[in-house]
Amino acid sequence: MMKLHGSGFLGLALGDRSILCAEVSVSGDRRTVRRTATFTPPPDASFDKADAMGRLLATFLRQQRFRASRAVIGVPARWLIATERQIPPTGGEQLAALLRLQAERVSVSESGEMVFDYTGRVDASQGGKVMLVGILREQLQRIEQLMDAAGVSVVAVTPTSLALASAMQQEQDRPMLVLGRQHAELVLQHNQTPRLLRHFALTTANGDSTPALAPLSSELRRSMALAPTGDGGRTDEMLLWDGIGLSQSQVSELSNRLGMPVRADEGLHLLGVQAERDTVSSGETGGPGLFAPALALALAGVQRRTLPLDLKHSRLAPPRRRSFDRRFVWAIVLAAVGVIAIASLYWNVHRRQDELKHLQSQLDAMDPDIKSAEQMLTHLSYANGYFGARPPILDCLREITLAFRDDQPIWVTNFTLRENGKGQLTGKATDQKTILMLCDRLQKTPRFMDVRTLQMTEVNVAGGRSKEQSFTIAFTFVGME
Repeated sequence: MMKLHGSGFLGLALGDRSILCAEVSVSGDRRTVRRTATFTPPPDASFDKADAMGRLLATFLRQQRFRASRAVIGVPARWLIATERQIPPTGGEQLAALLRLQAERVSVSESGEMVFDYTGRVDASQGGKVMLVGILREQLQRIEQLMDAAGVSVVAVTPTSLALASAMQQEQDRPMLVLGRQHAELVLQHNQTPRLLRHFALTTANGDSTPALAPLSSELRRSMALAPTGDGGRTDEMLLWDGIGLSQSQVSELSNRLGMPVRADEGLHLLGVQAERDTVSSGETGGPGLFAPALALALAGVQRRTLPLDLKHSRLAPPRRRSFDRRFVWAIVLAAVGVIAIASLYWNVHRRQDELKHLQSQLDAMDPDIKSAEQMLTHLSYANGYFGARPPILDCLREITLAFRDDQPIWVTNFTLRENGKGQLTGKATDQKTILMLCDRLQKTPRFMDVRTLQMTEVNVAGGRSKEQSFTIAFTFVGME
């Protein structure tokens, strides 16, 4: 599928057997016509076969050097239903609802579902008139399918003649006649708003390529006469976009039959565009207004405000209904949250089980070391009982025993120790010096405080032949608790 590129827009005016193509480039405020060409498919091709026709169109656009990828598609009035409706004072959503109801009534007589949009302004306080325009949904879908196969991005779908009438900058409210190769279309406007859109089939006489003007003028007079009084716009002159190449005498004849001047404009100044050299592909035949409809469509892509209506993005499309009730949606959300929570819980439990298995295997591997440590702890606890549970008097006796010397003649005859740590040591020695040396060693021991000699007495022994020294030493033992 071909993809086009460029900074401009394509205008594609569809017909029963051809497509008018025009490309307008954009540069600031300047609008320039780059290329124009007519796509005429082979006789065996059909618009009903949208995919095949789209591929043929893509090849044609590439060969004709079209570069834009965005396009406004114009449809002929023959494919449309266009009817005017009087609207009471209303606006906003009420206006859309009212027009949607009117559109449903119009489409009842048709053989398929239709898509409607409207053009016109309605005063919220005074009301007004609008034109309802509808197309079969099947036809609209076929157009979109064709353009998708051609690689063209559809910006809007709108009536070709209405787009041309909206694009004119200086000829508002003037009757406009668009002549094509197989049809003619009449547009009447009032206050810059379309009021009438009519399609006329062209007939030829005696094999001539130009149409018979008598039947056409009769149909034109009838349509203009049936237009509501005061709503036909200006009637001093009719503007003719000639796409078939009428001669001056034929234009004069048409003017005489209509009873009003007919002016065939040969320039593009009414559309506000300029043409480059060689914009028309070779082999094209037709009048100077042949590509005006396609150019107006391309300009509508540049200036969206000039679009009379858009059947692709209809303002009358029914509001989108909620597929589900709000409570049902909340139930689905809560159920989803519950499922996620359960899944998360299951995953967390599974992960914890894996961690438990890993820790259990580590414990099994450490079991011999644990048993050995427990056995050692039992032995240590048993041995610690000899130290933590024994009375403080044993520690005091040990410290006193360490203060004695094996080579000194001194011994203990009595030992007392109270709960407050106060105690006395009573004994005998051969001389006072040994007693004082013992007292000095006890004073230097950290766990004894307030060590002093209470008494030293000389005692006769063995019938008075020898003497001994009895002594009493008081002390305070530290660390009773």
